[in-house]
Order: sequence, then structure tokens, then C-alpha cells
Amino acid sequence: MKNLPTTQVDEDAFEMIWHSHYHDGPLTGLAHMHDRLCWFSYDHKTGKYDITPLRGFKKLKAIARKQWFEICVGKHCSYPPGKVFSSRKGQWFWRELANLYYGKRHFKARPKKQQ
Repeated sequence: MKNLPTTQVDEDAFEMIWHSHYHDGPLTGLAHMHDRLCWFSYDHKTGKYDITPLRGFKKLKAIARKQWFEICVGKHCSYPPGKVFSSRKGQWFWRELANLYYGKRHFKARPKKQQ
């Protein structure tokens, strides 16, 4: 199966579904364009987005990655944005899921307040 062509477009030419990397704006993630699921990535040189249609295993992998992020970390990177894990009850549980997603002990328990 050959790769589908990549198109370079402005941000308003596609609909973002989820971003996986963000720095002063979404850098990479899932999008809809022309009724197709696509992967977008920001090109710093041109200021436009590279859009690559997804199919087959790459499409399933991208959907699974989004779902896994939403389960473990939150829906704040989805469009429209939802809640981040720390805003849910049972923070110890959501903290462990986020650590599982990122593969390290990134999120630690907050220290208890001294009285």
C-alpha cells in the first residue's frame, strides 16, 4: 500500500479533532478534511499545516492513540475541549493513569497541608 499524498493548507481549511503536541498552538494531531480522517503537522517554515490522509493500520493507530490519551489524561486536547484528569474526583486514580500514559512518574501526589 503506497502512502497518500500530503497537502499543505491553512488552519481554517480543516477541522481539528485532537492535538497530540501543542506549543503556542496545535502542532500535530487528528483532523477531518474532505470527509477523511487525516494527520496534521505544523510546518514552522511556511506557517501552514501538512495534512496527510490516514487509512488502514495508521488510521486505527491514530484513533487508538487519541482514545488512550482521553482515558488516561483527559479530553482537554480534543475539540471541543473537555475536562483534564485533575478536575475529576479520585485524583490519585487519574494521576496513576496519566503516569501510565506517559510511561514515567511525572505526576506526583500533592503534599498535604500542614495545620
